[in-house]
Amino acid sequence: MKMERHKIIPLTLEIAPLVDVIFLLLIFFLLTSLAQKGVQLELPSSQHSPIQKEGLVVLIDESGQVLVKGKTVSLTSLPVVLKNYLEEGVKKEVIIKADGNLPFHLPVKVMDMISRAGIERIVIATRLPGRKERE
Repeated sequence: MKMERHKIIPLTLEIAPLVDVIFLLLIFFLLTSLAQKGVQLELPSSQHSPIQKEGLVVLIDESGQVLVKGKTVSLTSLPVVLKNYLEEGVKKEVIIKADGNLPFHLPVKVMDMISRAGIERIVIATRLPGRKERE
């Protein structure tokens, strides 16, 4: 009894569809990164290099608006908003990025509201002299 051998079909990998997918992913990531808006801040300068930390970032722009994760928040509702983010598992550390041209009392008020939310670690972001910072 003779056994029939099956023909081995060589497998080929079509590169053209893979290249199309790569280009689509590249375009997607470029467009999403360009679509993100930033808040222009002039951070106070410091002689020491800034330490990169992870935590919840609270921005205070030059007009005095407080922003948490890109959303404007009033000073009175800031502790409630921060407690909600803490319940989501965010580290109990807040990084304050305030415009350097603000009056001193506004960042102090924000620090007070942050401590009312039960957050013990507060970091104030600075920049090296001569370097512009954009959030």
